[in-house]
Amino acid sequence: NAGAVPRDSWIHDPDVGGGRLVGEGCHFVDLAGALLGLRPVGVRAVAVGRPDPAAELQDSFTIVLDFPDGSLVTVVYAAKGDTRLEKERVEVFADGWSAVIEDFTRTVSYRAGKRQVRRRRNAKGHREEVEAFVAAVRSGGPMPVAVDDLLASTAATLLAQRSVATAGERYSVSWGG
Repeated sequence: NAGAVPRDSWIHDPDVGGGRLVGEGCHFVDLAGALLGLRPVGVRAVAVGRPDPAAELQDSFTIVLDFPDGSLVTVVYAAKGDTRLEKERVEVFADGWSAVIEDFTRTVSYRAGKRQVRRRRNAKGHREEVEAFVAAVRSGGPMPVAVDDLLASTAATLLAQRSVATAGERYSVSWGG
């Protein structure tokens, strides 16, 4: 629920921001792979279309990612919602367990009929990711995110953008790794 961005914003410039799917949607592709511990093998995507006057901006889109274990991830990126609703919401359903993460500050999980609520400060992991990267460079240790994971996520994101242009055609994801 990202909200509208003015037409002349840098995020819409294909050479600077790449558009919202590439510039922001990529993070949700990364998150999906990280939560599953897998790389996507297929992707398809569609954006809000005509007659919506904002359709050319591709601010609102849905990406469907297929994973090798049969998992399916749907990313709904919306620029038209009311901003009082949380900006980011993640819902997970697996093996009799369910969880909802709201704005990365509150997690409600359900298992065996029991509900658990956890709250934490609003942190999306940016600082921790940079610190882990710097530590890996300084120590010569492994990178916090494997290069093949980054390549797979990038490939899936770029193929999602192509899929929008081809009315939701499904593409197999390959990244050379």
